[in-house]
Amino acid sequence: MSNVHRSITHVMVLLRQPADGRVLTVRHQPRSWHSPGLLTVVGGRLEADEFFDAGAARELEEVM
Repeated sequence: MSNVHRSITHVMVLLRQPADGRVLTVRHQPRSWHSPGLLTVVGGRLEADEFFDAGAARELEEVM
């Protein structure tokens, strides 16, 4: 059995523009192993011993 941490907890970041209600979305790469081309909000799995706020900030930084 692998010692790799497998988080079952995900975080999602919903950023909404107050002026017009638009929401920041990202598109999965066409060659993504899951959901190729899917338009979605920023998010992903938490890493080992990561708290929700840190995980959300990391996921947002990864797309910026």
